[in-house]
Amino acid sequence: MDEEVQQLLKERYGFTEYYRSDPFWHNAYKFRVHKASLDSWYTQDVHMDMDLVDGDEIRCRILEKNGSCAWTSPIFIEE
Repeated sequence: MDEEVQQLLKERYGFTEYYRSDPFWHNAYKFRVHKASLDSWYTQDVHMDMDLVDGDEIRCRILEKNGSCAWTSPIFIEE
């Protein structure tokens, strides 16, 4: 079905030349595999004593060594 695929790509997207010999490369799903990370690199146990009252909220801010940061959704306290 190589000819049908090439015709379809030409009609829909204007592809007529390919840097590879197979036009399927352009339509294939692609993904990147990264090196595995140790669990200790991205987990942290934090224990804090807090005096909270009804209506308070808790948010966690995470700062990474590379400067990136993230915030959790708020946790609302109800008694």
